Amino acid sequence: MNIVFPDKITLDLAHIAKIETLGKLSRFDDVPDEQTITSRISDAEIITANWVDITPSIIDAAKNLKAIIVPAVGYEWVDVKYAREKNIDVINCPTHNTHAVAELTLGLMYAISRKIVQSNMDLLMGE
Repeated sequence: MNIVFPDKITLDLAHIAKIETLGKLSRFDDVPDEQTITSRISDAEIITANWVDITPSIIDAAKNLKAIIVPAVGYEWVDVKYAREKNIDVINCPTHNTHAVAELTLGLMYAISRKIVQSNMDLLMGE
């Protein structure tokens, strides 16, 4: 399996090691232009892009492409309709930030119930 991360993606080393057990992994640490990305993915079977739009021309550049994995909840930067017409799976990570959302929600609940923002403003105003 030829897996390509054609742009900047931050992953824990343990996750990268697991991915490397699935096949050959090529990783890049920049945000390339379309010409560069198409050359990077030309032999890819799976791509995971984070900062670039996955357009029909990019999809066509990867002749062996089987899946596009989006490392986020949304996938609005991928031409999903075109990918599906080409029988390419588009997969997102719907639970990507659930912990962060839960933590923020609890933090806001504490801030409201303990009047943290108002107390901070009162302290700053000398009240």
